[in-house]
Amino acid sequence: MDKLQYCLSQINKIKQENNALNADRETAIKFYHGDPDIVKVIENRTSITTSDLMDVIEWAKPALLEIFTSQNEVVTLQPSEESDVPAVKKQNILVNHQLKHKNKWFLIVHDWISDALLLKTGVVKYQWKKETKFIEKRYEGLDDLEFQAKISEPDTEILEHEEIVLQEASVDMMTGIEASQRMAKHNVTVRYAVNDEYPLIEAVPTEEFGLPVRAKCIEDAPFVFHCIKMPKWKAVKIYGEETKEKIEKAYQDIRDSRSLILENRYSDIDARKVFDDDKNPVFYECYYYDEETGEPRLTILCGAEIIKDVRNEYDKPPFHVITPLRMAHRVNGLSMFDLLKKLMQLRTELLRQIVDNLYQSNFRRYFGDPERINMNDFLNNNVTNAFIRTVGDPTTVVMPEQKAPLPPEVFSFWETLQIEKDYHSGVPRAYQGVVPAVQHRTFRGANQQVQLASQRIQYVARLIAEMGISPLVTDVVNMNIKFLTKKASVRYLNEWVEIHPDNIIGKFDVTVNIGIGTNNKDNIVIQMQQLLQLFYQIYAAGIPIVTPQNAYNAVKELVEAMGFKNTSDFVTDPNLSMAIKNTIQMLMPYASQNPQLGQLLMQLAVASGNQAAIQPQGMAKDLKGQVTAEEPANAGVAMPPISAMSGRGFMP
Repeated sequence: MDKLQYCLSQINKIKQENNALNADRETAIKFYHGDPDIVKVIENRTSITTSDLMDVIEWAKPALLEIFTSQNEVVTLQPSEESDVPAVKKQNILVNHQLKHKNKWFLIVHDWISDALLLKTGVVKYQWKKETKFIEKRYEGLDDLEFQAKISEPDTEILEHEEIVLQEASVDMMTGIEASQRMAKHNVTVRYAVNDEYPLIEAVPTEEFGLPVRAKCIEDAPFVFHCIKMPKWKAVKIYGEETKEKIEKAYQDIRDSRSLILENRYSDIDARKVFDDDKNPVFYECYYYDEETGEPRLTILCGAEIIKDVRNEYDKPPFHVITPLRMAHRVNGLSMFDLLKKLMQLRTELLRQIVDNLYQSNFRRYFGDPERINMNDFLNNNVTNAFIRTVGDPTTVVMPEQKAPLPPEVFSFWETLQIEKDYHSGVPRAYQGVVPAVQHRTFRGANQQVQLASQRIQYVARLIAEMGISPLVTDVVNMNIKFLTKKASVRYLNEWVEIHPDNIIGKFDVTVNIGIGTNNKDNIVIQMQQLLQLFYQIYAAGIPIVTPQNAYNAVKELVEAMGFKNTSDFVTDPNLSMAIKNTIQMLMPYASQNPQLGQLLMQLAVASGNQAAIQPQGMAKDLKGQVTAEEPANAGVAMPPISAMSGRGFMP
């Protein structure tokens, strides 16, 4: 198989298939920016347009971003088997750290969702990134030991070194013994190499991505390409020094392959000349399966040259595509533009008629007798207290044109169109903010209205989670297992967790953590408070159906809903408390022989709230004057279930 001809033919085929789709996307961007040409402009009439499409997208976007970026953890990995618990726990910490700290997660999701809402599809690309950053630092006045310590550090290179001898070594001529040592100071410039590796995720502009129209999903697509425009030096850095000659050779044959979608993205700032002056080469990264063997391949083209041809190490195209309104058995679904196109054109037509009528009402025409009025005064003397000369009664000299007022059915029709927009977009005025004219008077009614209005948002969020976030995280986990070669230290809940490549392998299930806005969190706080009150009533009734772990889970959920990340600062897992209690009781027999151990046990008991664990062993007595346990101030007082957990499996 001639790979060059195969890739070129597939690229041209996909571009032809997507001509109509790309033209639709160009129109969508014009509607988003409110281009006057979305409705034919009549000469000497207003060219105003409504902003329906932008309003709906910009109102829906914050709600979706809140769902996927406001949580402490983007995803939760659940172990499939008991033996996978330690590995999956560390993998969970590592993946969330990589998504939110190694990558600009908020901006990635923002661009991903923005393209989907406007252009039918949003695309992200993932790849394993290995990079080396260099840090240069200057040290002055180092002694010999300090200098040796610097040059012996790993991944260190000495760029400049200046030695200043302060004192030469001297030897006693009589005894031959060294009388004084050599002393010197060192001025040195050191370059440190910081190596890092992680999954790199980036949002890909829709116009740079090519996919067959009939593709049902990315994995089954026979051919996918990513069109990239970049400077030659950057291409050599990415694809390797050995590709430099091929890039230079192909540079003369390169044609600018940008689409009008890119120009329309910047139409509001008129940046087309910038693209005309852009002469950087264009590269096509082609992902496909060999027609004979089915092996996944990656072929990179620049002009008529194959820059690189290797096996695709990801085993499938490294992309994920989302769409806001899915069409069955299709990757490309519907966008907000598809829902609002006709309505926006109709509302724009009506708005222009209303505005034109208002213009004509303010700038009326006049009928007058030029023989009975001074025309120069009438036309040019338009100032305060102006004097206009007339012959006879002025009311009979000039008569203003009578304008017909807009009939009330025009405004009724305008409101009907607004309601139609609410129904079609799924983002009505009730969801866009607290508007007294459209909100119910009671909290329950307003809350119900917002919840009903948010159903479309929740539907879009679920599609994004299932089509994009969940499979993306699965691929990130697989890349960690396959490519991670060095240990990583991640700060998690104020503690450093060390993760090695060999202790993150396990079977897992991916759960995308989503929250439907602040109102949902407020409801959780109220519900958890009600649940804790119910726990107290169950405890008072003596019904043994609530365990300390149940109460702990409820309080933990309450703290998280309040917005506090580190729940361990507020509540302690009863399993941990029981483990500490058992440890104290196990070590108590040795406390009488070791007062220092007794002191440590007392401190541990007080810190963990397990003072009762030391009472049976006589720790209330003075251990050689060092350890004294006072009786708790609330001894003998009945305590609620949150503080009176005995660890026996139910409330006492």
